[in-house]
Amino acid sequence: MTTLTYFPYAPITLLPGKATVVDTASPRVYMDLLDGIRQEKDILVFANEQTKVVDTSKAATWYGDILLEVDLDKLFQRLIIKQLLAVISDESTVKLIDEAKEMLRLVLESSFNLDIPLDVSLTPTLENIVKFSGLSFSPETKADPYATLEVLLRTLVELENVKIPVLTNLSHYLDVNQLNQLAGLVAGTGMAVLDIEFSSISRHSLFEECQYIWIDSEFNDSRGERE
Repeated sequence: MTTLTYFPYAPITLLPGKATVVDTASPRVYMDLLDGIRQEKDILVFANEQTKVVDTSKAATWYGDILLEVDLDKLFQRLIIKQLLAVISDESTVKLIDEAKEMLRLVLESSFNLDIPLDVSLTPTLENIVKFSGLSFSPETKADPYATLEVLLRTLVELENVKIPVLTNLSHYLDVNQLNQLAGLVAGTGMAVLDIEFSSISRHSLFEECQYIWIDSEFNDSRGERE
């Protein structure tokens, strides 16, 4: 369990397996929340279960706008390749290397048609083979905001992420059914997830399956709590 404090408001408890939505009509509050995480400003304070303050960089990771800022390949391709290399079986490794050697042999054999002394310099290691394969996230996932969100969270689970993923304005891209599914999706990951939203009106019914906090344009917290 992690708490997030934005003075003068009461701490927000970010529970494992729970999506928390902080929705606000105040541009100042919205920017404070975003910049507090993106730029690690001390206007936000994270603390662990022992109430010990934790650096923002160690407590949370900013992913932002699911469509405009989340590039799955840029974020995770290197880490996923490393993970694959760690779990691939010995049998598959031997087979891949043997087939790579055969490919190189055929390339070299074909080069004999040229009256030039040529050789192949690529060493058929498993890492080289996987990188050469162009392994990446599917285009269909990248084009669908909900699919991107789902794969983002599943990837974080696969990589044993312990930081809280922070997103913004999921309501811009997800329909009502997808927002209702959000709670179940997050519950399945066991992670705490934070979504920061900007809206002129309270939308508790839209996020009824999530922990929802509304701060209006007059800086009033829907929980009616201040420190």
